[in-house]
Amino acid sequence: MTHHARSTAGLALIAMLALTACATEPPADPGAAPTATTTSTMVVPDLDQFTPPPAGIIDDKTGQTTGPKAPAVWDDASRAAVIAAAETAMTAYARPSVDPNTWIEDLTPLLTPKAAKDYNFIRNGNLPATQVTGPGVIVNDDSVYLAHVEVPTDAGTWTVMIVREYGDSPWLVERFTPPEGMH
Repeated sequence: MTHHARSTAGLALIAMLALTACATEPPADPGAAPTATTTSTMVVPDLDQFTPPPAGIIDDKTGQTTGPKAPAVWDDASRAAVIAAAETAMTAYARPSVDPNTWIEDLTPLLTPKAAKDYNFIRNGNLPATQVTGPGVIVNDDSVYLAHVEVPTDAGTWTVMIVREYGDSPWLVERFTPPEGMH
């Protein structure tokens, strides 16, 4: 037997003996009082010595701890917020005469990260709409996380697809869709 094999066998024997020594046997008579040889002492650590877990949710992307997220619901406040967000975003979008850098800088905070990348390549000077001309109207609210809002402009009614992540998250634009027949 090699030195390594003897060492491994020796360690296995020591581990087995240690585990056997820790095992307790039940008393022969179930009604008999436990003796010193049949009881074991359970050690409970002092929990105050440990750092408590963070209260809230740890964001996978940032590692930051946030509080509990509010569930999304459709109520009057949510409906008003989605309409206001769509109107604000369409107002920021429908500005063909604004410098392209200013246009995208103003628009980006109102967009989802994916939409911000996509709309970075749009030439706002080619947009036919120059202003919002009336209030937005929710036309699809099948999900509490996504809505389609029609917003009238001087170049027809655009549909703004807008989303939120949680009930207390801001509504962000995923897509601006021009009036039918306009591309």
